[in-house]
Amino acid sequence: GSVDGRTFTVSGALTVSHDVGRAQARVMYVDPAGGGLNADETGFAVADLLNSYIFLQEWAGIPGGHDLTKLKALAAAAVKWRPNVIKVEKNMGFGLFREVLQPVLKQAFDEAGLPMPAIEDDLVVGVKEQRIINTLEPVLGRGSLIINEDILSRESDSVSRYDVNVRITYSGLFQMATITRDRNSLRHDDRLDALEGAVRHFSAALAVDQTKAIEALRKRELEAFTKNPLGLPSHILRQLKGQTANNPWQTRVRKL
Repeated sequence: GSVDGRTFTVSGALTVSHDVGRAQARVMYVDPAGGGLNADETGFAVADLLNSYIFLQEWAGIPGGHDLTKLKALAAAAVKWRPNVIKVEKNMGFGLFREVLQPVLKQAFDEAGLPMPAIEDDLVVGVKEQRIINTLEPVLGRGSLIINEDILSRESDSVSRYDVNVRITYSGLFQMATITRDRNSLRHDDRLDALEGAVRHFSAALAVDQTKAIEALRKRELEAFTKNPLGLPSHILRQLKGQTANNPWQTRVRKL
Protein backbone atom coordinates (compact mmCIF):
# COMPACT_ATOMS: atom_id res chain seq x y z
CA GLY A 1 0.00 0.00 0.00
CA SER A 2 1.05 3.62 -0.56
CA VAL A 3 0.23 6.46 1.83
CA ASP A 4 1.21 10.07 1.24
CA GLY A 5 4.05 9.03 -1.05
CA ARG A 6 5.39 6.32 1.28
CA THR A 7 5.14 2.69 0.20
CA PHE A 8 4.47 -0.18 2.59
CA THR A 9 5.09 -3.79 1.57
CA VAL A 10 2.36 -6.29 2.36
CA SER A 11 2.90 -9.98 1.62
CA GLY A 12 0.42 -11.65 -0.70
CA ALA A 13 -0.83 -15.23 -0.58
CA LEU A 14 1.23 -17.84 -2.44
CA THR A 15 -1.91 -19.85 -3.14
CA VAL A 16 -5.61 -19.15 -2.71
CA SER A 17 -8.02 -21.93 -1.81
CA HIS A 18 -11.39 -22.12 -3.53
CA ASP A 19 -12.94 -23.36 -0.28
CA VAL A 20 -14.98 -20.81 1.63
CA GLY A 21 -16.38 -20.77 5.14
CA ARG A 22 -18.48 -18.55 7.36
CA ALA A 23 -16.58 -16.59 10.01
CA GLN A 24 -16.73 -18.14 13.45
CA ALA A 25 -16.95 -14.73 15.13
CA ARG A 26 -16.64 -11.02 14.35
CA VAL A 27 -15.52 -8.21 16.66
CA MET A 28 -15.45 -4.45 16.32
CA TYR A 29 -12.88 -2.84 18.59
CA VAL A 30 -12.97 0.90 19.29
CA ASP A 31 -10.09 2.92 20.76
CA PRO A 32 -11.63 6.26 21.84
CA ALA A 33 -9.84 9.60 21.67
CA GLY A 34 -10.47 12.65 23.78
CA GLY A 35 -10.38 15.18 20.94
CA GLY A 36 -8.11 17.57 22.82
CA LEU A 37 -4.88 19.28 21.81
CA ASN A 38 -3.21 15.97 20.95
CA ALA A 39 -5.61 15.62 17.98
CA ASP A 40 -5.85 11.84 18.40
CA GLU A 41 -8.32 9.79 16.41
CA THR A 42 -10.93 7.33 17.55
CA GLY A 43 -9.53 4.25 15.89
CA PHE A 44 -11.57 1.17 15.11
CA ALA A 45 -10.98 -2.26 13.64
CA VAL A 46 -13.42 -4.93 12.48
CA ALA A 47 -12.02 -8.45 12.36
CA ASP A 48 -13.26 -11.98 11.74
CA LEU A 49 -11.99 -15.26 13.11
CA LEU A 50 -11.93 -18.33 10.89
CA ASN A 51 -9.97 -21.35 12.08
CA SER A 52 -6.56 -19.97 13.08
CA TYR A 53 -6.71 -16.87 10.87
CA ILE A 54 -7.86 -13.33 11.61
CA PHE A 55 -9.41 -11.45 8.68
CA LEU A 56 -9.21 -7.68 9.08
CA GLN A 57 -12.29 -6.35 7.29
CA GLU A 58 -12.14 -2.64 8.13
CA TRP A 59 -9.48 -0.54 9.83
CA ALA A 60 -9.81 3.22 10.06
CA GLY A 61 -10.19 6.22 12.32
CA ILE A 62 -12.30 9.32 12.78
CA PRO A 63 -11.26 12.60 14.44
CA GLY A 64 -11.56 12.39 18.21
CA GLY A 65 -14.51 13.75 20.11
CA HIS A 66 -18.01 12.84 21.27
CA ASP A 67 -20.14 14.88 18.89
CA LEU A 68 -23.05 13.12 17.25
CA THR A 69 -21.65 13.12 13.70
CA LYS A 70 -18.60 11.14 14.76
CA LEU A 71 -20.60 8.72 16.89
CA LYS A 72 -22.95 8.11 13.94
CA ALA A 73 -19.95 7.31 11.73
CA LEU A 74 -18.93 4.58 14.16
CA ALA A 75 -22.50 3.31 14.36
CA ALA A 76 -22.71 3.16 10.55
CA ALA A 77 -19.59 0.99 10.45
CA ALA A 78 -21.07 -1.27 13.11
CA VAL A 79 -24.34 -1.66 11.18
CA LYS A 80 -22.41 -2.38 7.97
CA TRP A 81 -20.38 -5.21 9.51
CA ARG A 82 -22.81 -6.48 12.17
CA PRO A 83 -20.22 -7.76 14.69
CA ASN A 84 -21.08 -10.24 17.41
CA VAL A 85 -19.57 -7.89 19.97
CA ILE A 86 -18.33 -4.30 20.08
CA LYS A 87 -15.50 -3.72 22.54
CA VAL A 88 -14.54 -0.24 23.68
CA GLU A 89 -11.25 0.50 25.40
CA LYS A 90 -12.18 1.72 28.86
CA ASN A 91 -9.05 3.66 29.75
CA MET A 92 -10.13 6.93 28.08
CA GLY A 93 -12.85 8.41 30.33
CA PHE A 94 -13.12 5.12 32.26
CA GLY A 95 -16.14 3.84 30.34
CA LEU A 96 -17.72 7.20 29.50
CA PHE A 97 -17.29 6.73 25.74
CA ARG A 98 -19.24 3.46 25.80
CA GLU A 99 -22.07 5.14 27.68
CA VAL A 100 -22.23 7.91 25.07
CA LEU A 101 -21.91 5.54 22.10
CA GLN A 102 -24.43 2.92 23.20
CA PRO A 103 -27.69 4.86 22.55
CA VAL A 104 -26.40 5.97 19.13
CA LEU A 105 -25.64 2.35 18.27
CA LYS A 106 -29.06 1.21 19.47
CA GLN A 107 -30.82 3.78 17.32
CA ALA A 108 -28.77 2.83 14.26
CA PHE A 109 -29.46 -0.89 14.67
CA ASP A 110 -33.16 -0.29 15.39
CA GLU A 111 -33.48 1.80 12.23
CA ALA A 112 -31.76 -0.95 10.23
CA GLY A 113 -34.06 -3.58 11.74
CA LEU A 114 -31.09 -5.50 13.13
CA PRO A 115 -30.44 -6.96 16.58
CA MET A 116 -28.09 -4.93 18.74
CA PRO A 117 -24.73 -6.65 19.33
CA ALA A 118 -23.21 -6.89 22.77
CA ILE A 119 -21.08 -3.90 23.76
CA GLU A 120 -18.34 -4.34 26.34
CA ASP A 121 -15.67 -2.27 28.07
CA ASP A 122 -12.07 -3.40 27.79
CA LEU A 123 -9.68 -2.16 30.48
CA VAL A 124 -6.05 -2.54 29.39
CA VAL A 125 -2.92 -2.29 31.53
CA GLY A 126 0.83 -2.13 31.06
CA VAL A 127 3.06 -0.26 28.62
CA LYS A 128 0.99 0.30 25.49
CA GLU A 129 3.82 -0.16 22.98
CA GLN A 130 4.93 -3.47 24.50
CA ARG A 131 1.36 -4.74 24.68
CA ILE A 132 0.75 -3.92 21.02
CA ILE A 133 3.95 -5.59 19.85
CA ASN A 134 3.47 -8.65 22.07
CA THR A 135 -0.03 -9.18 20.67
CA LEU A 136 0.62 -8.51 16.99
CA GLU A 137 4.14 -9.85 16.46
CA PRO A 138 3.36 -13.61 16.71
CA VAL A 139 0.20 -13.28 14.59
CA LEU A 140 2.02 -11.34 11.88
CA GLY A 141 5.03 -13.66 12.11
CA ARG A 142 3.06 -16.76 11.23
CA GLY A 143 1.01 -15.03 8.54
CA SER A 144 -2.29 -15.33 10.41
CA LEU A 145 -3.51 -11.77 9.80
CA ILE A 146 -5.30 -11.37 6.46
CA ILE A 147 -5.99 -7.76 5.45
CA ASN A 148 -8.90 -6.79 3.24
CA GLU A 149 -7.44 -5.19 0.08
CA ASP A 150 -10.01 -2.39 0.34
CA ILE A 151 -8.22 -1.19 3.49
CA LEU A 152 -4.98 -0.78 1.55
CA SER A 153 -6.62 1.05 -1.33
CA ARG A 154 -8.47 3.47 1.01
CA GLU A 155 -5.64 4.09 3.46
CA SER A 156 -4.27 7.18 1.73
CA ASP A 157 -7.70 8.80 1.40
CA SER A 158 -8.50 8.02 5.02
CA VAL A 159 -5.74 10.34 6.28
CA SER A 160 -6.12 13.06 3.64
CA ARG A 161 -8.22 15.20 6.03
CA TYR A 162 -5.15 15.92 8.16
CA ASP A 163 -2.37 18.48 7.73
CA VAL A 164 0.19 17.33 5.20
CA ASN A 165 3.03 17.64 7.72
CA VAL A 166 1.52 15.05 10.10
CA ARG A 167 -0.80 13.14 7.80
CA ILE A 168 1.33 10.00 7.60
CA THR A 169 1.34 9.61 11.41
CA TYR A 170 -2.40 8.79 11.35
CA SER A 171 -1.92 5.85 8.97
CA GLY A 172 -2.35 2.43 10.54
CA LEU A 173 0.25 0.99 8.17
CA PHE A 174 2.75 3.67 9.22
CA GLN A 175 2.03 3.01 12.88
CA MET A 176 2.56 -0.72 12.38
CA ALA A 177 5.82 -0.20 10.50
CA THR A 178 7.41 2.27 12.90
CA ILE A 179 6.32 1.30 16.41
CA THR A 180 9.04 0.33 18.90
CA ARG A 181 8.92 -0.86 22.50
CA ASP A 182 9.85 2.61 23.72
CA ARG A 183 7.15 4.72 25.35
CA ASN A 184 5.59 7.30 23.04
CA SER A 185 7.43 5.93 20.03
CA LEU A 186 4.45 6.95 17.88
CA ARG A 187 2.89 10.39 17.63
CA HIS A 188 -0.47 8.70 17.01
CA ASP A 189 -1.22 5.03 17.70
CA ASP A 190 -5.03 4.95 17.66
CA ARG A 191 -5.56 2.68 14.65
CA LEU A 192 -2.82 0.30 15.72
CA ASP A 193 -4.21 0.20 19.25
CA ALA A 194 -7.63 -0.73 17.86
CA LEU A 195 -6.10 -3.49 15.74
CA GLU A 196 -4.30 -4.87 18.78
CA GLY A 197 -7.57 -4.96 20.70
CA ALA A 198 -9.34 -6.86 17.93
CA VAL A 199 -6.54 -9.40 17.62
CA ARG A 200 -6.26 -9.79 21.39
CA HIS A 201 -10.00 -10.52 21.53
CA PHE A 202 -9.31 -13.69 19.54
CA SER A 203 -6.05 -14.65 21.28
CA ALA A 204 -7.60 -17.43 23.37
CA ALA A 205 -9.35 -18.91 20.32
CA LEU A 206 -6.10 -18.75 18.34
CA ALA A 207 -4.32 -20.67 21.09
CA VAL A 208 -7.03 -23.34 21.10
CA ASP A 209 -6.88 -23.68 17.31
CA GLN A 210 -3.11 -24.03 17.42
CA THR A 211 -3.43 -26.72 20.10
CA LYS A 212 -6.00 -28.59 18.01
CA ALA A 213 -3.73 -28.39 14.98
CA ILE A 214 -0.83 -29.84 16.96
CA GLU A 215 -3.03 -32.65 18.30
CA ALA A 216 -4.27 -33.45 14.79
CA LEU A 217 -0.68 -33.56 13.51
CA ARG A 218 0.36 -35.94 16.29
CA LYS A 219 -2.63 -38.17 15.53
CA ARG A 220 -1.67 -38.36 11.85
CA GLU A 221 1.93 -39.14 12.78
CA LEU A 222 0.80 -41.94 15.12
CA GLU A 223 -1.47 -43.42 12.43
CA ALA A 224 1.38 -43.32 9.93
CA PHE A 225 3.73 -45.02 12.42
CA THR A 226 1.15 -47.72 13.18
CA LYS A 227 0.80 -48.51 9.49
CA ASN A 228 4.55 -48.54 8.90
CA PRO A 229 6.51 -48.79 12.17
CA LEU A 230 9.77 -49.70 10.42
CA GLY A 231 9.60 -46.79 8.04
CA LEU A 232 9.87 -49.04 5.00
CA PRO A 233 9.77 -47.56 1.50
CA SER A 234 6.27 -47.49 0.06
CA HIS A 235 6.97 -50.01 -2.73
CA ILE A 236 8.28 -52.60 -0.23
CA LEU A 237 5.33 -51.94 2.05
CA ARG A 238 2.94 -52.60 -0.84
CA GLN A 239 4.75 -55.87 -1.65
CA LEU A 240 4.45 -57.04 1.95
CA LYS A 241 0.78 -56.18 2.02
CA GLY A 242 0.29 -58.13 -1.22
CA GLN A 243 2.05 -61.18 0.21
CA THR A 244 -0.11 -61.01 3.31
CA ALA A 245 -3.27 -60.81 1.24
CA ASN A 246 -2.25 -63.89 -0.79
CA ASN A 247 -1.22 -66.00 2.23
CA PRO A 248 -3.70 -68.94 2.46
CA TRP A 249 -2.84 -69.65 6.10
CA GLN A 250 -3.87 -66.15 7.11
CA THR A 251 -7.06 -66.60 5.09
CA ARG A 252 -7.90 -69.75 7.04
CA VAL A 253 -7.15 -68.04 10.37
CA ARG A 254 -9.49 -65.18 9.49
CA LYS A 255 -12.22 -67.67 8.57
CA LEU A 256 -11.86 -69.42 11.91
